[in-house]
Amino acid sequence: MEAEAESILHITIRDFLGENTIYNVLPLNSQVLVFDKNITAYSVLSALVNNLADMGVMWNAQKSSFETLIGFRDALDLLLGVAAAEILEVDDRRKGEEALVPNDSMIQELMNAEFQAFKKASLFADNVIIRLRNLRMKTWEEIMAGHRRNGLIECDREETLAVALEKMTDSRVKRVAVRDKDSALIVGCVSMKDILSFVVRFATTQSDRHAVLPIPKALFDKATSLADWFVYEDELLLLNLCKMQRGGQNNFLSVVSRSGEYRGLILRRDIIFIIRGDNYVLLSKTCGEFLAHMEEERKAMWIESISGTEFYTEGDNLRILVEKLLFSHGNVVTIVEKDSQKYKGVFTISDLFDFFIGVKSD
Repeated sequence: MEAEAESILHITIRDFLGENTIYNVLPLNSQVLVFDKNITAYSVLSALVNNLADMGVMWNAQKSSFETLIGFRDALDLLLGVAAAEILEVDDRRKGEEALVPNDSMIQELMNAEFQAFKKASLFADNVIIRLRNLRMKTWEEIMAGHRRNGLIECDREETLAVALEKMTDSRVKRVAVRDKDSALIVGCVSMKDILSFVVRFATTQSDRHAVLPIPKALFDKATSLADWFVYEDELLLLNLCKMQRGGQNNFLSVVSRSGEYRGLILRRDIIFIIRGDNYVLLSKTCGEFLAHMEEERKAMWIESISGTEFYTEGDNLRILVEKLLFSHGNVVTIVEKDSQKYKGVFTISDLFDFFIGVKSD
């Protein structure tokens, strides 16, 4: 009976995607940040944080066209490239991969370096700010041109969610710009997370039979397969952010002690704590020190205090897991052994999406 109910749920969700449009998912208060290519990198990072925006659109005035989306993955790429260039004393006026793209060889060089810049952390932070203020997004776009697979991926807001997901998966991106065909304006952006949130809210209200379904074994196995995806609290934050970006599979770092006890999550979008207040000195800290800083900041920010890490509890059914994923910090539910507090893996909202819809993403 469980297999039958699970199969029905799969079919129901697929039909739902083909019947609903992007308009249904687009937030009513959706806003679009538009950046001119002549703006500085520092201004872009500040605008994303100060406007509480997840992404913006790059505008090419010469061509009178929108070109690329700028989200927190791009923002972190930008920040890490500038920070690594400062440590390795790279001249960021050079073009090409060796300049500001933190590739595998650069990461290895960082690991072998003595981090002389970090011995004077405040000087390091000041120099990073100077580089960000001097770097134009036009230059950054030229540097990244050979490393991005796609330009601006967009959908009309009347297209179905199924079409939007197809475009995302074909282009290996997690978000699309939404354009109004009548005005030709970009009216917002929709991500896989937005669509999944919409789908699971629908799916979990369909019937009690669906609501009490146990967590599918394949989904649980995928979660525990991430038991080795962790970093130690005494490791350098900058290095592990670089590795996370290069890996491309997850947008978070699970932080543990040397004996394996779970300490907390560092999300890609947590760089807001670095950008806000020009706290670039935090890049010279350890993962554990960064977690402690975020905890102190959240205590002073009521908007952040409502979202804490959620934990899997033995016996949780599918509906409980979905609710925890939707309301948890970063849409991640962590599996921690009750007695030992050892880290055992994570459920992610994208894995839930992959399981029920069959969508694969970076």
